[in-house]
Amino acid sequence: MAKRLYVGNLAYSVTEADLREVFTETGTVADVKVVLDRESGRPRGFAFVEMSTDDEAAKAMQTLNGREIQGRAISVSEARERSGGGGGGGGGGGAAMAAVALAVAVAAAAASARAAAGRPAGSPSLSPHPPCRGGNALARQGWDLSPRHRHRRIRSSSFFTLCVVL
Repeated sequence: MAKRLYVGNLAYSVTEADLREVFTETGTVADVKVVLDRESGRPRGFAFVEMSTDDEAAKAMQTLNGREIQGRAISVSEARERSGGGGGGGGGGGAAMAAVALAVAVAAAAASARAAAGRPAGSPSLSPHPPCRGGNALARQGWDLSPRHRHRRIRSSSFFTLCVVL
C-alpha cells in the first residue's frame, strides 16, 4: 500500500523531478506533487511524495529528514489527512460583515448630515472611493485590482479602511 509523505522547508527552485530523483534513492516513487500558490503559480515551499510501500516510506523519512537539498534542510514526515473545514477564505467573515455594516451606517449618517446642511446628495464633499489620499495611493492599496481580487484582499487583511469626508 502506498504511503504519502509531507516534504517541507523546500527551496522554491526545487522541482518535482529533483524530488523524484532524491526519493528514488530510498525506494519506488509512485507520485510527486510540489504545491503551488493558486494566484501566483509559484511554489509554496512544500510537497507531497507518495512511496509505493510503507517500508520504503519509513526508510525515506529516516534517511532524508534533515537532508540538505539546494541549500535547505528538508523535513520529511508522514502526511496527515486534511481536517474538515476546507481551506482559505473562511476566517474573518464576521469581522468583515461588521465592518461593512459600520460602513453602511456611517454612509447613511453622512448623507443625513449633508441633507441637514443643505448640500445635494451627490455633492463632491464625499469621496467616491476609499482611501481618501490621492495619487498613487489608490494603486498601492489595491484599487487597481479586479473586483474579485480586491474583495479577497479586503477580507484577508487589515486592508479595510473607511474614509468619510463630511
